[in-house]
Amino acid sequence: MRHVRVEWIDATSSHNAGWKTASEIIGSLTPSRSTFTGWVLHEDEVYIIFAAHRIGEGDDEAFDGDLCLPKGCIVSMKDVTDGLSGRDRPANPARKRGKLGAKKRSRTRVG
Repeated sequence: MRHVRVEWIDATSSHNAGWKTASEIIGSLTPSRSTFTGWVLHEDEVYIIFAAHRIGEGDDEAFDGDLCLPKGCIVSMKDVTDGLSGRDRPANPARKRGKLGAKKRSRTRVG
């Protein structure tokens, strides 16, 4: 299963209720650029379905944080290349390497 980072252009709204002139609307709106990292669950000619979270294995595997994007909105999609699958990556790499929670060592001169 592919683990990817995807960027897409998304629709935007002004969120300001009330009447406005066309120039007020045009001058205040641009599409937003969004980013998502997750696993590709399905892909066809029209859209891709992703999930941000994955748990379990085999028949017990489940997903959360799903997102369906039309391919026409996608700007870029790149494989996550950290060398580890999401299942194998430590929750906090610094702790795994012993850089967090370690006691400070005092340096004492002998002499």
